[in-house]
Amino acid sequence: MRSFRCYACNYEWQVPYGTGRPQNCPKCGSTNIHRSEQDRGPPTGMKGGGVGRGPSDEGRGRGGPGRGPR
Repeated sequence: MRSFRCYACNYEWQVPYGTGRPQNCPKCGSTNIHRSEQDRGPPTGMKGGGVGRGPSDEGRGRGGPGRGPR
């Protein structure tokens, strides 16, 4: 089940997976609804605080020793 919260009246409810996103709050009818904070998983991706590739022991960044002296 997915949990949603209405930001207008603070009502929280659940809908089954595969039923689509609700269009409005079943209590007050507002369209200002979002997934509940406890229903969200950990952040992922580049903006989500995941571990990047970063520098390694073999040179600068990703991909070996780099271009060498110029």
